Amino acid sequence: MGKADIVIKGSKDGLTFFLDSQCDFSELAAAIETKLASADFFLVGAHVTVDVGTRQLHPDQIERLQTLFPSYGLILRGINSWADPVGQHDEEERVVLKGNRERIYQIANHLYESTERADGAARNYDYRDESASSFSPVGTAPDYAEATTEPADCFGGSPSDMQTAILTQGGDERTLLIQRTLRSGQTVRYPGHVVILGDVNPGAEVVAGGNIIVMGVFRGVAHAGAMGSDEAVVTAYRLRPTQLRIANHITRPPDEEEEGPEHPEIARIRDGMVTIERYHYGTKSYGKDV
Repeated sequence: MGKADIVIKGSKDGLTFFLDSQCDFSELAAAIETKLASADFFLVGAHVTVDVGTRQLHPDQIERLQTLFPSYGLILRGINSWADPVGQHDEEERVVLKGNRERIYQIANHLYESTERADGAARNYDYRDESASSFSPVGTAPDYAEATTEPADCFGGSPSDMQTAILTQGGDERTLLIQRTLRSGQTVRYPGHVVILGDVNPGAEVVAGGNIIVMGVFRGVAHAGAMGSDEAVVTAYRLRPTQLRIANHITRPPDEEEEGPEHPEIARIRDGMVTIERYHYGTKSYGKDV
């Protein structure tokens, strides 16, 4: 089955899955499930609309879509079709089959409550409450980091088309604000930028599709630009990470590292390597302290 059978596009309203009207539905459902599984829970909480073109869906096929997306933590907002309920297509008018939203939320909430996996901000951030995002690109998550046993390298390989699509929802300017210190064993994952008003202690992990900004001391594991962006940066009042990664570039501190300078620092890619430099307030240039 070719990749053209499913096209995924991102917008400010979420993801839209465009399905080939001529392809067998069971094959399409299997392909969707493969893509969702390969996203490694990165898309948990995303809003999804399915566009089935001129296909007329049977009730069991609608039921399949209603259960498939929530089973991976996504919120199905609606199913769009150019076919009317009786299979006639005299007018170019789109029919929206919304399904049972309350049931979708119930399934998703059950998954969140019953799993031992804690995907931090990406799992707990309530995308259904759009009141804040309507006025500001910043969402707040004071208590959204939880214990996890998942490894830091959660995105292995090249970003999928679905991961790239969600990262382009409103550009990569979506920002998650966390007003707390992250303790050992806690993890935050988010497709946009992550701002933490607190410290990141050893054993904690932050994975972001964009930048990571910590208004405190960073002593945990950082992965900025997790979708492959070499332009991403990691900044903190003091950068003392146990592991620091930007896109596919990774670095570790020396085994016996000195305490270091008392000023804000920034990590970014220079000449293909991760470098940590002094951050100069009010400028866009970074460089060594002189």
